Amino acid sequence: RPPASGQPPANAAARAEPPPGPAPAASAERITAPPLPMPHPVSPGPAVRPSAGMPDPLAGPILDPPPQVALPPPPRPQGQVASKINSTADAQLNPDVRLAAGPTAPASPPLVLALEALMADRPGEAVQHLKGYDPKDQELLLRLLPIVAKAARGGVMTNRLTNEEKVALLETLAPLTAELRVSAPLVIEDLLFCRKVTSFGKVDPLPTNQFRPGDQVSIYAEVRNLTDRRLPDDQYAVNLASTLEIRSADCRVVRGLPVRGGLDRSRSPRTDHFIWIHFQVPRDLEPGVYTLRVRVVDQDTRREADKCLGFRVVGDLTP
Repeated sequence: RPPASGQPPANAAARAEPPPGPAPAASAERITAPPLPMPHPVSPGPAVRPSAGMPDPLAGPILDPPPQVALPPPPRPQGQVASKINSTADAQLNPDVRLAAGPTAPASPPLVLALEALMADRPGEAVQHLKGYDPKDQELLLRLLPIVAKAARGGVMTNRLTNEEKVALLETLAPLTAELRVSAPLVIEDLLFCRKVTSFGKVDPLPTNQFRPGDQVSIYAEVRNLTDRRLPDDQYAVNLASTLEIRSADCRVVRGLPVRGGLDRSRSPRTDHFIWIHFQVPRDLEPGVYTLRVRVVDQDTRREADKCLGFRVVGDLTP
């Protein structure tokens, strides 16, 4: 007789179970029992068994493990190469150290080796180091490097040099400047209108640049890097050709003026050169602003230079 509450009888679960039969086959899955709770947490580390008379470490506070102490490196074997390589031979003996230290420094260039040889008073060795240079450069370096070596040992521009050493230094530098002056470009400097010229730098300039048609005018100009060539009669000379052009304000060539050239002789080679040119303002030149272009050509080397000078043509200079 079912109970009044409508719930299944207590033995319903028992009746729902399958009838007893043969035991099922063992499953391949492994069932692990849950771990038993431990009374105290344990810090990781090797287990320590307390000795007699010592308190249980699990009963007290948890302590961090002691810090690890780095052991000193083993002693370096006798004769091992140092960590810092100071020579190429050391790097070759110990490839591992060579890789750790990086590539070796490149060899010094011949110019540095020649200078070191001169500073060590070995001029013959310095000449051998410079054999690979052009002959002109060899001559230049053999003149300059002894000066550099002397400056490194005791200075050149000092009062310690004797008069004889100063003269020798000038004689060493003079051929160098003369050799360079031949190939350097010409330069016109200090172009001006003048009244009279006595010599290089001694000139009487005009106070104005205003002229009338038909006036006689002189100009003075200094030319740099000219070199005298030696003549068969043991004299020296430069061979210049000059031209003048009058240009209008819009750079249009109005008139070309002839200039007489030729050899400029001297008894000795000069380092300062100037030109003194005379010309006449064209009579038919209209009043206005103009530019005088001066062009100089060295006939021996075919080098040339030019420079311009402004002036004004007026009808009457009286106020």
